[in-house]
Amino acid sequence: MKNMKKAGRKKGRDDKKVMKGLDGGKGAKSAKTKDRTMKTLFFDDDNIMVHVGGDSVKRNAKEYLTKEDYAYMDNETYKFFMDFAGLHPDLRDYFDYNGMNVLDFVEEEFCFKSIFSYTIKDIVRAIGTTMKVIDAEQPFKVIVKDDVSIKNRCALMTARAMGMKTGISSFGLPKRINKLIRSDLMSYGYEIYLKIQKFRRRLDQRMEKGRGGILLLPYYANHADVMSPIISLLKKKKEDFDVVCVDNIFNVTKKRLDRYGIGYEIFEHYSNKKVMSLVDTNEEEFRAKWKQLDKDIEAQNEIRYRKIGLWDILRPRLRFLFLRRFAQVSEYIETTRHMISVKKPSIIVIANDTSTYGRVAAAVSGMESVPNLLVQHGAVADEPKYNRIFADDMAVEGPEVRRFFIEKGLPENKFMVTGQPRYDVLARREGIPGRDEMCSKLGIDGKKKVIVLATQVPECNEKVVRAVYDAVKGMQDCFLVVKLHPAERTDRMYQDLRKETGIKNIVIGKDIHLYGLLNACELMITVFSTTALEAMMLDRPVITINLTGEPDMMPYASSGAALGVYKADDLKDAIEKVMHDRKTKEALDKNREKFVYGLVYKMDGKASERVYSLMKNLRR
Repeated sequence: MKNMKKAGRKKGRDDKKVMKGLDGGKGAKSAKTKDRTMKTLFFDDDNIMVHVGGDSVKRNAKEYLTKEDYAYMDNETYKFFMDFAGLHPDLRDYFDYNGMNVLDFVEEEFCFKSIFSYTIKDIVRAIGTTMKVIDAEQPFKVIVKDDVSIKNRCALMTARAMGMKTGISSFGLPKRINKLIRSDLMSYGYEIYLKIQKFRRRLDQRMEKGRGGILLLPYYANHADVMSPIISLLKKKKEDFDVVCVDNIFNVTKKRLDRYGIGYEIFEHYSNKKVMSLVDTNEEEFRAKWKQLDKDIEAQNEIRYRKIGLWDILRPRLRFLFLRRFAQVSEYIETTRHMISVKKPSIIVIANDTSTYGRVAAAVSGMESVPNLLVQHGAVADEPKYNRIFADDMAVEGPEVRRFFIEKGLPENKFMVTGQPRYDVLARREGIPGRDEMCSKLGIDGKKKVIVLATQVPECNEKVVRAVYDAVKGMQDCFLVVKLHPAERTDRMYQDLRKETGIKNIVIGKDIHLYGLLNACELMITVFSTTALEAMMLDRPVITINLTGEPDMMPYASSGAALGVYKADDLKDAIEKVMHDRKTKEALDKNREKFVYGLVYKMDGKASERVYSLMKNLRR
C-alpha cells in the first residue's frame, strides 16, 4: 500500500548504510584506541551496560536502532526463511511433503510469531542488534548475563563471530525455569489438550454431502464476522452453501458462529479412519526425517545467517516442527482433501492465508482443481509475510490495499476491490446504540467526554496502559472506557494498574458493543488495531500510541488520518490537541476521509453484494 511504505524501509535506501556493522567484523577489529581496550559491554536481553574503566552507562538496545534498521532486519528474516530449504540439497528432501515445502504451512509461527517460543525473526533481530551495538561501541569484550534467553545467546554467538572476547556471568536459573515452564511444559500441555479437543470433535461424525455449492471455511472468530453478512446474503439468494468450522483449542470460532445463528459442520468429522491412518504414516515419516536431520552434520553446518551457525539455536524449534507440528499439517491437508471429495464445492471461501489452515485450504483446493477466494478479514500491514498470497483470488477492502499488493509484484488480476462485508452494518448504522444508551449502560455521566482505549494482545502492554491512565486521570471532564480485545481472558493487568495509578474516571470491560462505544466517544486510542479504522468510519478522531521505538505497524499516523504518539509523556498533550485544537481537528478530518476510502472503499453497505458477485464469477 502506498501509505504503508512510509512505515517500512525507505525505497532505494542502501541496506549496507542502514545496517552498518553487519559485515560481522568491521566494528570488532578496526578500533585500536585506548578506550576500546578498556571498554566492556554487558548484555542482559535489551539492557546493556557499557563499562569503561570505573564508569558505567546503562543503555537499551533499541537506542542503537532506527526504523529503517527494523524494516531491513524483517526483510532479512523473510529472505532467510524463503531460502531455508535451499541452504543444502538434503534440506529440500527433509521438508518435502508430496511435492510441497511443508515450511510454507508453518511460516507464521516459525518465522514471525509464536506463542510459546522464539522465531527466526527474533534470532535475526537479536544478531542484527548485537552487530549494531558492537559497531557503535567498539568494545574489547562482551559479557552476557546468561546463555539462556534467545537475545543473550545470539549476542554471545555474534560477539564471538565478530572476533570479540566473551564471557558468561551466570547460570540463569530463573530464566531456565521460566523456559521450562513456558516453552516446554505449557507447549506440551497445549498440544495434549488440542489432541483431546480434536478427538472429542471426531466422536460424533456426521458428514453432509455437498450439492456443488459454495464452501465457507472460517477458522478464527473474526472470520465468522466477515462471513456472517455473506451467509445472510446467500440465504436470501437461495444459494447452496456449506459452512465447515475449523476451530482452535478454545472453540472460539464455534462460539462466534453460534452467536450469529449460523449452522455449520465440524471439520474433524471428515477425519475418517483412512485419513487418520495416512496421517499416522506421515507422522512416522516425519519422525524418521528428524532422526536423519539430527545426524546430518553437513546439512546442519549450512544453516547459517551472516556466517553464524544457527543449528544449535534452531534445533529445538525444528525438533518441535518435525515431531509435532508437521503431523498436524498433514492432518489438515488430508482431512481437507477428503472434505472436498465429499462436498464437491464449486468454490472455497477463506478469510486468511498467512496462517497454517488458510495456506492448507488454498493449497489443497488448488490440488483438487477447486477455485478458491480469499476475503480480506483485517488490516494488512507492510510486513514481509504479505509478500505471498496463496489463494487464487482475493477480495480486498480498498484500492490502496490492491495497490499495496501490486507494488509487491503480485498479479493485478488477483485482487478485486469489494469493501469489507462486516462493515455493511456500519455503513447503514444498523443496530448501533446511541450515545445516551451507551452512557447509561456504562454508568457514565452523559456530559463527560468519552475516551476509548481499544486494547490488543500483546501490543497493548503495561507500559501503554499506564501511559493512557496517567494522561486521562487528571481530566475531570473526561471518562475512559477500556475495551478489552476479544482474545483477552482476564482484565487483571488493567484492574491492577487502575488501583496503582489511582484513576477513578474509568470503566473496564470486554462485552461492550464496540460500534456503539465508538459512536459514543469523542476520541479513540489504540496501538494499531483495526478498531482505529472502524472509529474513523464513524468519523471519530484517533490517536495511535507506539512506545516500542519500532516502526508503526499501520500507517494511521503517517497518513495524517490519526495523531501518532511515541513517548508516554506526550500523550496528554496529544489528547488535548485532538479534542480542542481547531487546526489539528480539521487536518484529521480531511485526511481521515481520504484514508477510509483508500482502505475500505465505498461505505455504501454493498460490500457483501460485491463479494457475492465475485464468487459467482469465479466458481466452476
